[in-house]
Amino acid sequence: MKTTVLIITCLLTFMQFGTAQTKEAKITTAISNELTHARSVKDLAAVWELKKMVSPNGDTINTNSVGYLKIYQQDQSFQILKPSRKGFFVALTGTYELPSEGRLVEKVINNSGMPGTENIENKEPMNYSISADRKFMTLKYKFKTLSGEMITSTEIWQRVTHDVPTE
Repeated sequence: MKTTVLIITCLLTFMQFGTAQTKEAKITTAISNELTHARSVKDLAAVWELKKMVSPNGDTINTNSVGYLKIYQQDQSFQILKPSRKGFFVALTGTYELPSEGRLVEKVINNSGMPGTENIENKEPMNYSISADRKFMTLKYKFKTLSGEMITSTEIWQRVTHDVPTE
């Protein structure tokens, strides 16, 4: 039974990967356009969907996270919504600040996906940029893998909405 489930999962993954190639090519082309930095919280405030995570050597990584939603609010709070079979749930909440142009610092207040990681602040700001057409955001940051290796990851997010309701 486990083998059958594994085979079905692999087949579905490969089928999705085959159709995602054209989407991935479009996303890569879109973010290769001229990038600009958000100059204010208002430029960043939106709902964003994670489309791709890339390792320093250009390989796509962590495809399980694709489809996550990140909401940056104008009050400088943010949430990450994780998709599940029953719908989305709030996986992480926190606050953020923009200390300088192209730099973003997030502080995790609650991480339901990893209990015990509350009140964690990234010591090193993330680099970010927004495409000239404001449809894509790229975040670059360093993190420690389970093996203890420090790597730089790049996340590519696509804007889902242009404005986040204030009420």
